[in-house]
Amino acid sequence: MHVQNMILYFWGSIANLIIAFSQDSDLGFFEGMDNVPVMFVLLSQSFLGIAITAALKYGGAMVKTIAASVQSCVLLVFDWTIFGVVFNLQSFGGVVTVLCTSFMYLNIANHMPTDDMQQGCPEAAYTGMRWSCGVVMGVASVLSLVYVVFFV
Repeated sequence: MHVQNMILYFWGSIANLIIAFSQDSDLGFFEGMDNVPVMFVLLSQSFLGIAITAALKYGGAMVKTIAASVQSCVLLVFDWTIFGVVFNLQSFGGVVTVLCTSFMYLNIANHMPTDDMQQGCPEAAYTGMRWSCGVVMGVASVLSLVYVVFFV
């Protein structure tokens, strides 16, 4: 896993160096890198690459996709609470939909009993969870649609 990352980062660095030195610019190579927030962004992107590799290796593409969707929902809520970005009904509908579908996949679809499983949660429990998540997603979708039609 780490060897693949090193190879990927090596060739990415080579490609970026070629592009940087082929352009005619008055800016230096590390122009703007002395800023502390820029360093935090670079550091977090480096860790994100390693985390994505681990998610793909141990969890699969579906878990990585769900993690990216949930990450966007969490960042949307952070934008609203910390930075005061407008959080409208469309955003709320998107957050509810993503979180419900992620919950349904991780807790319902992943644990569905198969023919070779003798024990497990009764089928009525799975039906109830699917039904309740469907109702929540339906209400969120209808509210988002009403908002778009009448208020945008």
